[in-house]
Amino acid sequence: KVGTGRKRITANAGEGDQPPLTVSCICQDEFFSYHKIQRLGGNFDSPDAIDHDAMFKALSEEMAAGVAWVLVEGFLAFHDERVAALIDVPIWLDLSRNLVSSRRMKTKRVSRKYFDESIWPGHEAYTSRVFARPWASRCAVLDAAAPKDEVLSEAWLVISERRGQEIERITGFAGEKRGRSCRRSPLVGRGCAPEARRGGGKNGVWNGGGRDLGIGGLPLTIETRGAHMDEWTGLTMQWFRA
Repeated sequence: KVGTGRKRITANAGEGDQPPLTVSCICQDEFFSYHKIQRLGGNFDSPDAIDHDAMFKALSEEMAAGVAWVLVEGFLAFHDERVAALIDVPIWLDLSRNLVSSRRMKTKRVSRKYFDESIWPGHEAYTSRVFARPWASRCAVLDAAAPKDEVLSEAWLVISERRGQEIERITGFAGEKRGRSCRRSPLVGRGCAPEARRGGGKNGVWNGGGRDLGIGGLPLTIETRGAHMDEWTGLTMQWFRA
């Protein structure tokens, strides 16, 4: 930990004389405001349950700290416009209501009433807000019902496509740009750009992201907090360039 809600991971990311690569991870769950949650009647899933000022401050400090990359993850990570303005590679994980409910009940069980009246309506409202913004056309969307290995692989494809030259400069590793067949998300119709597909036109890859990330053949794994890792509940994750 380097401060509230932050941790850094350092690994040998290249070959030969390449310096170690430092990645900072900011987990939105670390920024819950418990006095706000009390005022909300115990609702952890409201945007008002998060201390967005503290999260933005942590992100700004990490981006100024000279680390190679900053990774931010969270179920409302696109909510704050100040944070959204810093997004370098936005990635959205999409999942059906039934799977969201099933995975939530296996990890952080809540009542059916709480899910139906708080979690899902809040998620739908958040989705509508995010995809109404102009920058949403840059957002890579992935069907999070896919196996986690596929999700992680396609996250690397997104990053290497959009920031490949910079990754090569930092790590000395050019990356691999092979993909799988196109998997379109229901959210494509909400404005995600064709540029999010790659590798063969209509049969290109529909890119997305995951909660931890192995970057191609690099000896680097980024693991964030484990609870949501098992949920894959249609939440969001971003990469920020430091």
